[in-house]
Amino acid sequence: MYSREWLKLIADRGPSLNHGQCCTAGSRIFVQSGIYDEFLERFTAKSKSIKLGDPFESDSYQGPQVSQIQFDVRVSL
Repeated sequence: MYSREWLKLIADRGPSLNHGQCCTAGSRIFVQSGIYDEFLERFTAKSKSIKLGDPFESDSYQGPQVSQIQFDVRVSL
């Protein structure tokens, strides 16, 4: 069984892992129905807190994306 911390790490990084450079299908997260509401609330809050920006800035989580399409996907999460 995976720990909650490990699952949180994968969920946080999956959709944005490769900056759109290759497909890892990290946008698909299967969540057990019993924890779905809590997961969705926490995942949404974490996603909204991620800063896209200059990769040399210490508070940026992600720098440039490979294309405008990938950028738009990241911003829409």
